[in-house]
Amino acid sequence: MSLLPSPWAGPKPKSKKQPNLMINLRTFRKQLVHGYRRQPYPYELLPGKPTQIPYYEIFGRGPPPMDIPTNPGDFYIDQATPMVLYVCNNDGWRVWGEQPGDPDSNGALLALHPIIADRYLGKTSLARRISWYTKDALKAAGILVQCPMRLVACQESIDGVQFQNTQYKSEEPHTPSTCVASQRRFTQPSSISKPPLGPPSKKRKLEPGRDSTIEMCQAKDKQLSALKSLRQKMEAVLAEI
Repeated sequence: MSLLPSPWAGPKPKSKKQPNLMINLRTFRKQLVHGYRRQPYPYELLPGKPTQIPYYEIFGRGPPPMDIPTNPGDFYIDQATPMVLYVCNNDGWRVWGEQPGDPDSNGALLALHPIIADRYLGKTSLARRISWYTKDALKAAGILVQCPMRLVACQESIDGVQFQNTQYKSEEPHTPSTCVASQRRFTQPSSISKPPLGPPSKKRKLEPGRDSTIEMCQAKDKQLSALKSLRQKMEAVLAEI
């Protein structure tokens, strides 16, 4: 099977409709043991980077313009208020989440990479950018892929955004933060696959099947709190020796 030319190998795309787009080429390490979701990776890899899978992170205002290419694995963040995340799959741009910007929304599960298995679009810390991480990397950072999330603006983060869990509240002492949840926006982008707007939806009740997931999230948070308390006690004992 002959591979397709890499759409990320040439110059960065430019848009005449949105000339101020910020487009960055990023990569993540390919894990051969994880394989592929639907088909072998169809593109040639970047020269000199045989173990890296490329993608574009794109920031703009408004929906993705129609004059930029749609490559599987790229993502676009509409920085207008509220922010909306678009993920490019094999069929083009898709809005992530059911109702972006709805403060009463139950959120959505992290997006899966359209080709590479066990890669989720998320963040492991404020110092890390949004990227395609493995489930284990996210779990080590206290993020469970089974827990619904939503995107929020966060000035403390390196790229200005953060994912926020919508199913439970942390028992950690509250500290001031500049992470702000987005408010509802009623704009409907053209030519983008998105659920049609209907009557205002009421806050959904948790389904019985999600109870165990919520308990897992709460148990994880309690474990992190206990470990933090234990570390503080150990540091106090060592300081006295």
